[in-house]
Amino acid sequence: MFAPLLIALVLAAAPRAEPAVAKVLGCRGAVVIAALSGTKSNAQPGTPLLRSDTVKVPSGGFALLQLLDNGYVVRVEEDLTLAVADIALLGAPAQ
Repeated sequence: MFAPLLIALVLAAAPRAEPAVAKVLGCRGAVVIAALSGTKSNAQPGTPLLRSDTVKVPSGGFALLQLLDNGYVVRVEEDLTLAVADIALLGAPAQ
């Protein structure tokens, strides 16, 4: 009797995978991707980026990011830290 309710509660509480909104096309230098969880990884071409990620570009480096929904390419210059959420809506219709 309570099984369907219990299943619904468990499914509602289960973490949902956040979809990628961009990817790394290329980079120079030790570009770091920081996840919301605090996990850090080195960027490589093809690395998927979530809206909650942050991209940190070192001195002398750069990163090329491509938005998945419209193909826009964004170049992040050296010594910058960019929240992917700041570019995720580029080209989206104004609301």
